[in-house]
Amino acid sequence: MDGQDTECDGYMLVDGTSLGLGVLLERVERVQTTAVQATRAKAAPKATAATAAKATAAKPKARHKVDVDQLSKWIKPAPTVSMAPTRRYDVVVSNVMVRSLPSTAASAVGVVKMGEVLEGQVREGWLLMDSELSVERLEKGDGRWVLMDGKELGLGQLLRLQLPVPSVTKTFAHALQLSFDQDVSKYHLQVEPEIGDSFHVRCPEGKSMLVHGLHADCHVRLRFALNKDEGPFGEWEAVETTFVAAWEEADGPCVDLLGNPRGSCKQCSCKCFATWRKHMDWSISVGHGFLFQLT
Repeated sequence: MDGQDTECDGYMLVDGTSLGLGVLLERVERVQTTAVQATRAKAAPKATAATAAKATAAKPKARHKVDVDQLSKWIKPAPTVSMAPTRRYDVVVSNVMVRSLPSTAASAVGVVKMGEVLEGQVREGWLLMDSELSVERLEKGDGRWVLMDGKELGLGQLLRLQLPVPSVTKTFAHALQLSFDQDVSKYHLQVEPEIGDSFHVRCPEGKSMLVHGLHADCHVRLRFALNKDEGPFGEWEAVETTFVAAWEEADGPCVDLLGNPRGSCKQCSCKCFATWRKHMDWSISVGHGFLFQLT
């Protein structure tokens, strides 16, 4: 190597049947060595040594063994963390390694690519996709862990929280009814009407909510935000409020905006009746000082 003659022992495979190569060497009677054969025999150790050197250089370095005891805050977290609900995240870089333990030194068990959606439990900067596994199995490396932010490695954000899209189940002249299939009480709802100012409201606990203060026959965009100013933000949902003919004073208090007898609200499912004039509060106003008041 490097222009110097180096001798070493060499080995050759005799039968490669198990590798699909068949028999490679056959035994022959010993014959007198010619000058050409002697030259080849002398050169053979050099070739063998060079090949061995290349194989050694190409062999990847072994990873340092991961000390599981130092990963207890991920594998054995506080009950408030281990019992937390799972969340969905989008992969926002070309690919991210999935590891057997919450450490970049742990062995890789897979790869996720940009655009894939992962669901798991957040544990100190790592997403555990197998939160139902026991502590014993996690310690053995049976879990699947994905680093969420690679800032310390110069990679930036790797996973982004996926927020649900608002589901509008009923539209009214001045309000929208939304329904949820999950808890959204930690989110803010951003509302951008085509007419009027944009605003945001904190989502309540429960499975539905009403958004008031909108104009009739108006395009409206809505989306969820974990933080109303900084995000992350979900996708927009576009809807349109219901068209309602203008209400006239001559119609009297016996009918609502849709021409239905008073006694039940036609803008939502509540029970209502007409109250006094020139009085406004959080209830749904029907114009000209009249409003529907919850009973």
